[in-house]
Amino acid sequence: MMALKRYSMWLSLAACFVLAASGRSPAQTATLDRKADGPATRPVVRHHNRIPYDAPLIDPPGKTMGGISRGAGSNDSPFVVVLAPKDGGITIKSRPRLYWYLSKMADERHSIVLAINRLGIPGQTAMPKTVFEVQIPQPAEAGIQCLDLAQPPAGEKNQLTLEPGVNYEWVVEFMIHDLHDKSLNPYSRCALRYQPPKQDLINALKGADASDLAIACGRQGVWFDALAALRDAIQSHPQDTQLQGDWEDFLAEGGIAVDHGRIIPPAQQ
Repeated sequence: MMALKRYSMWLSLAACFVLAASGRSPAQTATLDRKADGPATRPVVRHHNRIPYDAPLIDPPGKTMGGISRGAGSNDSPFVVVLAPKDGGITIKSRPRLYWYLSKMADERHSIVLAINRLGIPGQTAMPKTVFEVQIPQPAEAGIQCLDLAQPPAGEKNQLTLEPGVNYEWVVEFMIHDLHDKSLNPYSRCALRYQPPKQDLINALKGADASDLAIACGRQGVWFDALAALRDAIQSHPQDTQLQGDWEDFLAEGGIAVDHGRIIPPAQQ
């Protein structure tokens, strides 16, 4: 009996040592490894998480509306996914970079519609108003795509500056059925809000490289800018497999599952 107690004690100490080495408490570990909404249908390999995402303390912009397009569950159908948490995301830039994912190329050349709708001030009821819309050709290849509001595809004539504290809806629609039934088009959308940074974050960002910028933004719940900084780090060091692991981990923090570099459709998560 005493031997069994000593064995149990050593197991407990070993578990505490592992958690301490990872920098997480048992509660944090359970939170970080839990799926956001419902169980995953397949395991997602986790790396050591160097860039955590702490959801903002302020009210989130709102639930992702629409999420993934109709027909996204079919392996033969292309789909699009906005890379953002289901509760929406925060940016500290009035003209942020917004990332999205295209699963595969369509058989024919079709266009993509990128739009941003103004939803209004939190707590107030207002009709959505489209304040940005551009139609672009299908990208040259599938994978991660970017809408840079500082350099929009249509140039200066289509510039948009987000208002602080206002909720917006960002929409990506793949116009596969633009001449038939548009309701069948793959689409994805999410809520976002521009929130000017507080002084402590401004101080943390001074002189920071891309990786440190991603860490600072992630810790304060600034999703879109953390993601953009992490993408910058990957592009600067494309052979760094640890950065790729950081990217997948960070997406997982926002409820976006990745399988060997490919985004898993929300309908299958």
